[in-house]
Amino acid sequence: LFRSKPEEFERILHGKLPNGKEISSRSNTKDKDGKVRAHLPGTDLTFSAPKSVSIAALVLGDEKIVEAHKRAVSAALEFAEEHAAVGRKKEGKKTVVEKTGNLLIARFDHDTARETKEAPPDPQLHSHCVVMNATKRKDGKWVSAPNTLLLNQKMLLGAIYRAQLAHDLQNMGYRVRRTHADGRFEIVGVSREQIEGFSHRRAEIGRAHV
Repeated sequence: LFRSKPEEFERILHGKLPNGKEISSRSNTKDKDGKVRAHLPGTDLTFSAPKSVSIAALVLGDEKIVEAHKRAVSAALEFAEEHAAVGRKKEGKKTVVEKTGNLLIARFDHDTARETKEAPPDPQLHSHCVVMNATKRKDGKWVSAPNTLLLNQKMLLGAIYRAQLAHDLQNMGYRVRRTHADGRFEIVGVSREQIEGFSHRRAEIGRAHV
């Protein structure tokens, strides 16, 4: 992960690295017609806390939960680096994939959902993590990072985030109850009425799809 100014972030999205190196503006990925695809700037991974967790952290003011959320996001990103970071290289006439173990990630932590027409923004603890299309091979060369493995593991990364968050919350004294088979949960003691009362954005989306 790195800290950067907006203009540096934009340059990296275009394949221009902080060290002055430039990744090719075209990827090694071909479409079904055999044409090389344009450079892929990055992949957005979003980790969002359950609504009851956001309420406890942002409405009731438990700042330790915000830190637990950040740790859970970091756990998911570390798993992604270990298992989904790859770069291509040439071995003779063949192109092979090498596990690199590193990713270039820009992380944006937020505490509100989008504003609705009916109400101010709801509390919503979440992080957008833009995984740049760049990784460093063992030979020190920066290359494009195919995002196929990353996308294939997207659901797993979400599960890792939720498992780590639930673990930390329980260590902090909170009780949690699982609400879905994929590991989604809510904090015991936060009612459904309270959750819906701070979910104007979700309600607006639901009405739009009726």
